[in-house]
Amino acid sequence: MESIVVDAHIAPGLIDNSLDESLTSILKTAYNISVTRNRVDMQPCALIRGEAEALKVKSGLPGLNVVRTSYDAQGRVVEYDREYWRHDSLKISVDIRVR
Repeated sequence: MESIVVDAHIAPGLIDNSLDESLTSILKTAYNISVTRNRVDMQPCALIRGEAEALKVKSGLPGLNVVRTSYDAQGRVVEYDREYWRHDSLKISVDIRVR
């Protein structure tokens, strides 16, 4: 289950665009907004009420709450995404390159 929020002031009329391509692509092509940084926070949680129903599991089962915040070059938040994942559908891999 996921919910995405985009600041309406920086992307007026966003909903009128075809959402067949990625939101990041639409922001770049239609609004000249480039995402330059993403922050991802992950936290174990219990899936309750709406989250459990949407994921078709019993309330109280373990899950993962994932919050992604995207920023432009000026440091403005341009996209905020909250997702809930089932515990049995996860594989997390991190590959970090050090400069």
